[in-house]
Amino acid sequence: MDLVYMDLLQTDLWINNIIDLASEDDNAICPSFKLAGYSSKLTISNLGSTFVFIFILISFQVGLVLTKILTVLIPIERFKRAYLKAKNRLYWNMLMRFAIQQYQAIMISSLVCIYYKLDGFNLSQAEFLARTESLGQKISAYTGIALFAGGFLAPIAMAGVIYKHQRAGTLMTTQFNDIYGTLIDGLRVGTHWIVPYWNVITLFRWAIQISAFVLLKEAPAVQIIINLIISHIFTILVAYLRPLASRSSLEAWGKIDENHFKIFNEILVTYYLVFLLLLTDITSDFELRIQIGMIELAIISLCVLSNILKAGLIGIKELRRRRELKRKKELHILSQVQAQTTQQTTEQPATTIPDLIEVVPASRPKGKRIRRRLVIVGPGVNQLYRVDDVMMNFKSYVQAQYLQQY
Repeated sequence: MDLVYMDLLQTDLWINNIIDLASEDDNAICPSFKLAGYSSKLTISNLGSTFVFIFILISFQVGLVLTKILTVLIPIERFKRAYLKAKNRLYWNMLMRFAIQQYQAIMISSLVCIYYKLDGFNLSQAEFLARTESLGQKISAYTGIALFAGGFLAPIAMAGVIYKHQRAGTLMTTQFNDIYGTLIDGLRVGTHWIVPYWNVITLFRWAIQISAFVLLKEAPAVQIIINLIISHIFTILVAYLRPLASRSSLEAWGKIDENHFKIFNEILVTYYLVFLLLLTDITSDFELRIQIGMIELAIISLCVLSNILKAGLIGIKELRRRRELKRKKELHILSQVQAQTTQQTTEQPATTIPDLIEVVPASRPKGKRIRRRLVIVGPGVNQLYRVDDVMMNFKSYVQAQYLQQY
């Protein structure tokens, strides 16, 4: 679960050496949360590496402020350009991307701390001081309160930004994309007025689900029913709005419609929740519960394997796209060189033309397509070279190389 929740730094092994988080009564609120990686009631312990990334993100913002002050004190154009470029990349876009990617971990960690460690603020000042007696507990409590407020206000602020630019008609401009492009990344903006809000709607969905998981811990059947309703609503919305943009268009065999795949995932979620409901006290037969549990494992396996397969196809498609762009760029450069050298040869007297075909093997590997590329290998004098029927004039020695292309 450390990999799933981006706890790549293994903070549980060393964070206690920096911040004292040790507490005798600190444990997970239930076994399910512990299995999911939330084995504490303290915000910092549950956040893991996300807490370190938040600290780094704040450092970036402080660095931007200092750079802004530097551009005022030392008005050098190069500093101004560097500041504007860094601001576009590190300010709003980075903040919003981080908030969207880590929203679930932030909301769960902060809500667990507030509701269980601080009893939902239903405690006296003396009790609050007793539960936050160490520095680590104080930092965890105040961090949880700040992150919970930020997690509640962030989707509202994002929706306000989209609404403002949608009314002004600047939602699809380059300037909006440079500053707030993360909000509409991967969406089919322009098809429906609701589509630009899709990422914000997703954040609200996560907030409702997380609240149900934390606050209704003792009512699993209610949790399942709430999630079933939300899953059905999102399935209908995706089928009607088709908000997600498909990014695979190179090969027909590898084309993936993001909306269809989203509907497929939501259907799997629905079946998972239905069978999960059957695992509650509704089903008393032990043997039947075992069979239902096996079905649940099959649904989870199908969901995981299909998403891994999708990621693999997208990765292969991206590699082939980059390879194709690189090949087109090389051919474009070579065609420009051929045009220039052909024009120069018409203005020079005929001379002995070395044949580059003798430099390289004439045999062609069976079943391979071969293209020829000229490479400058050293300084030399003006000399004509021939590649097939094309004469080229270079101010350096060249050689032809065979490149095998599958």
